[in-house]
Amino acid sequence: MPYSNVNTWIFDLDNTLYPSSTGLLNQINDRITSFVAEKYKVSHDEAFSIRKNNHGNFGTTLSALAAEGEICHHTYFNYIFGELDYSVISPCNETKSFIEKLPGRKVIYTNGEKSYAKRVLKKLNMHDIFEEVYDVTWADLQSKPQKSPYEKLLQELNVAGTECLMVEDSAMNLKPAKELGMKTVLIHHDKIKYDFVDEQAEDVLSWLVNINKKIN
Repeated sequence: MPYSNVNTWIFDLDNTLYPSSTGLLNQINDRITSFVAEKYKVSHDEAFSIRKNNHGNFGTTLSALAAEGEICHHTYFNYIFGELDYSVISPCNETKSFIEKLPGRKVIYTNGEKSYAKRVLKKLNMHDIFEEVYDVTWADLQSKPQKSPYEKLLQELNVAGTECLMVEDSAMNLKPAKELGMKTVLIHHDKIKYDFVDEQAEDVLSWLVNINKKIN
């Protein structure tokens, strides 16, 4: 895959810049399910089913709740991110070094919340290598894989999709990126092939090692 046109590198955060084995995203998902269970006064299993249905239509639970007009996102974020155990993540200096070597701008685009993302980046010692963090609040509570936030991101960055490469752990979140002309990289252990994914790797470091050999 040629990289000569790429001047903007868009990274997801959770399970992308750090491995899924940390379990941090599992903590988040448990908190979201508990939030839904408390809100609708249903069991944990029922809340999980509600979340699963919401994901199919809206991408995230927050976007679904926002569409219903029944959410204060500040309350939601405090509940979800306020009591996580961040000690499960730690820096990887190699990953940071290879990202720094990528030519051009580097930004974060996450379905999470900005202050949470910054805390994670601080723990990863990557807080100083990204130009900006674009979160679900910036996207007016619309989340990946809804297409409009991707279009807004390109406008904000003042770049064409063909100038961007997006790195994600969720295949469905790469589909709109590809439709807008971006090069796409899936970080996941599954070997399923998608026609909208240009490259796949089990972890971000192995992909970074490979791409740096090609472009530097």
